Amino acid sequence: QAALDALRGDAAGCALLLTDQTMPDMLGHELAMAVRQFSPALPITIMSGYFSRLAPHMLAPIGRVELLGKPFTGQELAHAMHRALHPPPVDLDARAANGAHSARP
Repeated sequence: QAALDALRGDAAGCALLLTDQTMPDMLGHELAMAVRQFSPALPITIMSGYFSRLAPHMLAPIGRVELLGKPFTGQELAHAMHRALHPPPVDLDARAANGAHSARP
């Protein structure tokens, strides 16, 4: 809850949300969904040792999110953060061909 309150107060001051999935008062994907309400473009990485408990329908409302499995090395953390901060460009033509609809940014 403290992280959510801090982000609400200054979301622009945060470049990336790195959160654990398992926390005492709120799950990581719940925090990510709450943050998306007021900061839809903030890159998010969720780390966990239990991704088998995180169903795809739980992640769908969050949008783009990086997942980092535990245990991980410093290099794996750095790569996950880099992927979150520098996502690959979306091929809108390929998405349209597959029936996906997206507004251009």
